[in-house]
Amino acid sequence: MGEPLEKMASCREEAGQPSLVAEAPTACHGCGAALCLRKQVVNLALGNSDPMYCLGCLGAESSQGAEAVLLALKGYVLARRCFAGQWLRYPDRRCCPDPRGCFPDTCFSGQPGAVEGGRERR
Repeated sequence: MGEPLEKMASCREEAGQPSLVAEAPTACHGCGAALCLRKQVVNLALGNSDPMYCLGCLGAESSQGAEAVLLALKGYVLARRCFAGQWLRYPDRRCCPDPRGCFPDTCFSGQPGAVEGGRERR
């Protein structure tokens, strides 16, 4: 469990930026799961500022899976400068604070550090 936190710390040091949206909730209102920056951005794109929800709770609310919610909103987020700027503060999958409990392959696809076709994209 310490490894993802260590990776996140090194990601923050390299990026030189805070990891979360200031003043935004850091835990899911539905289940209490931690929210990373990208989950916060997904919520903002949906119009949720407080409370915010994890992908699992958002998926259950919309009768979709958690990964489907991420896929559905990722293109929208990246097409909007206000959201994309926050999204891209996690430059690669090393910044994912929960790689085992989330969808880093989906989240980081198309970015350096993404695994595509079994190989890491550079």
